[in-house]
Amino acid sequence: MAKKERSRSYPSASLEKAIEDTKLVKSKLGSGKLDRDQISIALGYQRINGLAGTRISTMVQFGLLDKDDGYSLSKLSEKITHPKSKEERNEAILEAFLKPELYAELVQRYQGDGRFPDQLDNILYRDFGITANASQDAAKLFIQSAQFANLIDEARVFLHNETIEIHQNEEEIDQTVYIPTPNKYQQPDIVDMIAVTNSGTYINNYSMDSKQTFNFSLSEGKFAQVIVPTGLKTRDIQILRKQIELLELQIEGE
Repeated sequence: MAKKERSRSYPSASLEKAIEDTKLVKSKLGSGKLDRDQISIALGYQRINGLAGTRISTMVQFGLLDKDDGYSLSKLSEKITHPKSKEERNEAILEAFLKPELYAELVQRYQGDGRFPDQLDNILYRDFGITANASQDAAKLFIQSAQFANLIDEARVFLHNETIEIHQNEEEIDQTVYIPTPNKYQQPDIVDMIAVTNSGTYINNYSMDSKQTFNFSLSEGKFAQVIVPTGLKTRDIQILRKQIELLELQIEGE
C-alpha cells in the first residue's frame, strides 16, 4: 500500500470562521484554562474528534488560542472580539492573518509584486509543500482570509502600499532541519537525526556517546523511545516541547 502523502500544515478554515469559533468559545466558556473536550463541546460536538480538533488547530494557528498546558483565549483574540477601537481590531485581524507560517511566507514573496498570482494553488503545491489534493482548498482559504483581513481586494491586489513587516518567532527563524541516517551503533528501528542548516551545511559535531534513553508506555500496547544527549539546556527542552505540540496538532487535524 502506498504511503499517504502528508501536506504541510495550513489553516483548514478561513480567518473569519476561526474568529466566529473564538467568539463561540468565549461566550460559552469565558476565560481561563480550557481543555480540548470543553472546547469541542462549546463548538457543538459531544467530545473531541477529528473535526473539532481541526477547528481548534486553526484557532491556534491564527494565534486566537494560546496552547500551554491546556488552552486559553489569547490577548490577540480579545483585541478582535472586544476591541477598544476599530483601528485596534483591524490591526489585530491583520496580525492574526500573518500568524500561520505559510501565510507569512506568501506575503513576503508577493507583496513586492503587488498582487497574488492566479495560479496560487499550483505554486502552493510546487513551492510550499502543500499536496496536490489540498492545494486548491489551501489557496481558496488563503485568499478568503487575506480579503477578510483587508490585505487585498477581489482582484488579489494589495491594498497597502507600505511594506508589511513579518514578525517571526525564534522557532520560525531557525531553518535547521534534521534528517534520519542509519544509526552508528546498528541498533534496529533507531536512526540518528543529523542537523542540516538552510545553507546545506551538516552539523555533526556532537557526540551521542553520552546519552539518556527514555521508554514510555502508550495506549493499545504501543510504546515510544526517546534518546537525548546528556546535559540538555532549557532551550533544548523548549524545542522538544514544540515538536510534541506540532505532532499533537497534526493528529487533531486528521
